[in-house]
Amino acid sequence: LLPIWSMANVAEGGAGLAVFLKTKNAAIRKIAIPASLTAFLGIVEPVMFGVNLKLARPFIGASIGGALGGAYAVFTHVSATSYGLSSIPMISIILPLGTANLIHYLIAFAIAVISAFIATLCLGFKDEKE
Repeated sequence: LLPIWSMANVAEGGAGLAVFLKTKNAAIRKIAIPASLTAFLGIVEPVMFGVNLKLARPFIGASIGGALGGAYAVFTHVSATSYGLSSIPMISIILPLGTANLIHYLIAFAIAVISAFIATLCLGFKDEKE
């Protein structure tokens, strides 16, 4: 299940990057970029609670991206050797099972991030006043 959970984490980061690009609020911009980058390292709480849930629609966009990336990981049978951090650090857990496993993980990773980014841009969000 860890590769599927990982897609949810990176999708939160993709949605946070979309918020960073679209918002005019300086306070949200200041939080969005570092919080999004930490999601790619497996720590998703800052972007999820500090940005996406606060604005609501980016969380929906992240859910869409996580679902699409997770579905690809399931259909291609991406698996992990143990339990550990997700996102980019998870590559060390994925790699021992072969190059094909790693490639499918990276494709699922890209699908999750890009689809969450696009879904968040399409859904939009109500920009908060400063």
